[in-house]
Order: sequence, then structure tokens, then C-alpha cells
Amino acid sequence: MHRPFVKFAALVCALGLATPPALTARSDDATRSAPVELEITGPRLIHRGDELRFRAFLTNRSPETIIIPAPNGMLRASTNWKTTDTAGKELPTPHWEGGYCPVTGLPSVGDSDFVLLKSGERIEIPVPGDPSDLVVFPGKGFYLVTLSYQFSPPKIWRNADGSLFYFMGISGSKMGAEWQERVLKTPAVQATSKAWSVYLVQ
Repeated sequence: MHRPFVKFAALVCALGLATPPALTARSDDATRSAPVELEITGPRLIHRGDELRFRAFLTNRSPETIIIPAPNGMLRASTNWKTTDTAGKELPTPHWEGGYCPVTGLPSVGDSDFVLLKSGERIEIPVPGDPSDLVVFPGKGFYLVTLSYQFSPPKIWRNADGSLFYFMGISGSKMGAEWQERVLKTPAVQATSKAWSVYLVQ
């Protein structure tokens, strides 16, 4: 919560990839969603101008091993903060001074950019900045903060002879054949944390 004024650079990148004709994505398993639990911890009492430091943990609640991006890897899951008042109304956002982020290609990833999370295992995941930078608090009182997490595994198309034809979701893959199959078969991962209550001191 960087006050009195927060200047943002709104970086919005969009990349559309079309499905190759006459090919079928071998990604049936990727349409499933693995049951996982997302927890966040952070400060309870906050002041204007504070930098809110949160931590986030993902626990695999499914009976099978899943694959997620490594915390220090090149690939990132989609994460998003949401802050509301106690009635569930989302707080307004500050004025944005926008910017433009040109698409420069998706990261070239290898085996080490993924981790296996066994059933019942818990891992700390990167936290996407300070949630208070994204909202304007109307005044002192209680507020609720939640974090959502989503990872959709890349999709792989193969030629009739089984050779790799096309990757959607990453580019220039350096993964070995075994990891390509692991990533292809892993289910999608999505979760939203329980609300974390904070109190803003005026």
C-alpha cells in the first residue's frame, strides 16, 4: 500500500494461438481440475502506506501427484488478488497510468521449471505483489483479502508418427520426452484461498 500516491504501469499481454488443422490435442486429462487447497497468511493490523507482505501455500488434496510451475522457474501460474469490504463488495481501484507490454514470446522452459506435488504435500508459491496496491480503501475498518491461483498445463499436438508437432502454452520447450508426457497428463490446478481479514487503522 504505497501512499500517498501509487503510480502503476498496467502491463497487459495477450497472445492468441490457434489449433492446428486436422490435429487433435492429446489433452483430455488437462481438462480435469485437481482438488487443491490454497492458504494465505499476512498482517492483520495495517496502516496506510504499509507494504503488505503475504505468503501463500498450495496443498495437493487429490490422491494423485500433480505438476505445477516451480517457484523459481520460468513459467508462472495465473494469480490474482481480490479485496472486498465485509459485505463482499469489491473495493475501487486507483487511477491507472497505463503502459503497453509487447508480446515477446512465451518462456522457453525445461524439466526444472516444473515440480511434482504428491498427494498431501504442501509447497510455498510466489506471491504476486502487494494486494493493497490494487485498491483504494474508503476508510478505517475491516476488509477481506483473497488470492486465486490457476495453472492450465500446456497442450501438445503430435504428428501421426508420434513426433512433436506443436506446443500451446510454452515455446521452445527443452523438456525431455518423459516430462512432456507428465505435463500433458497432469490436470489443471485452480483454487481460491479463504478470506484473510485485515483491519485498516485510519
